[in-house]
Amino acid sequence: MRRYLFILVAVAVSLLAVGGYGAHAAEGGQRVDAREVPFTFEGNHIALWVTLNGRGPYCFYLDTGASNMMTPDVAQLLHVRQLPGGKIGGFGANRVDTSSAIVASLQFGEVYLAHQDFKILQLPSNLTDRGNRPSLSGVIGGDFLKDYVARIDFDRRVATFFPKDRFTYTGTGQPLDLTFWKARSIEGEVLQRPEVSATVDGKASTFLLDTGNSGSVIFFPGSARAQELLAKPGDRLHAVMPGGIGGHIEVDMIRVDGVALAGIPSATGGTPAIGVVTGANGAVANGDLVGALGMGMLEQFNLTIDYARNKIYLEPRPSLPKREKSAPLRGTGLEMSKDAHDRFTVIGTIAGSPAEKAGIVAGNEVFAIDGKPATDMAQFDYRPIERTALPVTVLLGPPGNGRTVTLEKQILLP
Repeated sequence: MRRYLFILVAVAVSLLAVGGYGAHAAEGGQRVDAREVPFTFEGNHIALWVTLNGRGPYCFYLDTGASNMMTPDVAQLLHVRQLPGGKIGGFGANRVDTSSAIVASLQFGEVYLAHQDFKILQLPSNLTDRGNRPSLSGVIGGDFLKDYVARIDFDRRVATFFPKDRFTYTGTGQPLDLTFWKARSIEGEVLQRPEVSATVDGKASTFLLDTGNSGSVIFFPGSARAQELLAKPGDRLHAVMPGGIGGHIEVDMIRVDGVALAGIPSATGGTPAIGVVTGANGAVANGDLVGALGMGMLEQFNLTIDYARNKIYLEPRPSLPKREKSAPLRGTGLEMSKDAHDRFTVIGTIAGSPAEKAGIVAGNEVFAIDGKPATDMAQFDYRPIERTALPVTVLLGPPGNGRTVTLEKQILLP
């Protein structure tokens, strides 16, 4: 099931960005060295190794839908002075207490940033727990891209940053206009987050550019467009997802007649599946935003993002084969959240799915998947297991006192 669903790291509002082939910076006719930063791609999230105040490195996600955030554990290690904060929310109904601090220095690769504001909050375990790898320490938002042009090369797994005042794009990518949505947070700060236009089901809508969303396209509740899509006839799939800040969310997956960005259709085929959040609560349920465009769509391109000139350049990746027809969505129908280090917690099963037929219910605990203990797995490790056609074996209950269930895959959305 994780093949097409997504973990949403979204907060109330915030962001980052990326870069393109043929891009260069020049000064006095001479080339200025670009700053290349390698990244790993895990669960459709860009992971960077970051040092803060000379300490680390720590694992952070690059998130264009979020402000800078760190966990309390990292804040304690840094001995930063914490100031009173407020509450922050996301797609789910819950709100999380925060404090704030200023970090004197932040560095990833050769990119050095001084005096960065951070929110300090307890991120959910399904985001921070990376199994037998170091925990996620937070997210880096994209406000620093006001000073940089950024390129994300998914083929090479390298992000390259250029000084904005000494940059000229010379590639062949398709340009896409970038605008900024302004909002005031609960604490009163004015936030600016990037938006782009995409065509979904033949209609153009404006979306938050959100690298913290590992799905393709998601519509928020409260918007007229979301209600229109929910009323669309045809097959749909209702699922509960782990979500991020704010807790679990409910989403309907719906087939649409095409998704295109800057006129370039999705490489997944002619009738891709998009998500519509159905719960009318959370920080994005007021109708101010139509939806978010996530990594499932963005990773189909190598990207150059230029905040200073309000442009994104999209270069389709030849390594990704284009499909004429969208493939059916297959899976076990088992929805889980990594809410503790040694186990996944079942948060729901899809109606009529193998998981439901096996009698698995919300609240059951899974301690191993295909013989691999949950202590060695992150939330995102389950995605590739669901992608295969092979059955999945789960251990319900602790080792030595649980039962093993084998789940076949079936079509969940034609």
